[in-house]
Amino acid sequence: MRIRCFSLIAVMLALSVATLSSNEQPSDEYKKAMTTLEQSTHALEKSIQEADHKLMNEQIFLLRPIIEFLQQFWRERGVGETDDAIVAIKAAAKSISELSVSAHLLSISPNPVAVDGAKVALGTLKNTCHTCHKSHRGTQEDGSFIIK
Repeated sequence: MRIRCFSLIAVMLALSVATLSSNEQPSDEYKKAMTTLEQSTHALEKSIQEADHKLMNEQIFLLRPIIEFLQQFWRERGVGETDDAIVAIKAAAKSISELSVSAHLLSISPNPVAVDGAKVALGTLKNTCHTCHKSHRGTQEDGSFIIK
């Protein structure tokens, strides 16, 4: 009976330690990537409203390396191909490619179809951010974020 009790306690402690160790403070590099991602997303929204293909391109060039950084970050943590983080990052990369096509079309002429396509792609990008945050971002008591 005592062995079972001690075994149960040991398992519970191990699970507690595993849970605590899976939560980590984001590195400065990660925080910078998230800040740039947020700022670029807002700038993209503005550029789409104004059909400003130059500003769209600037933001797209900022976002591509961030997406690569995030893919590498989550793969280093051993998340699988079906994990929400990797699925979301792949969807974000696709959205950025679609935004790039829209920006190219807008550089040729004012094209309402390109604007509509850019709006859809931006919406997808925002949804992918939300999906990943829902699965892998926690909030601490002080309001700061933690990676879970």
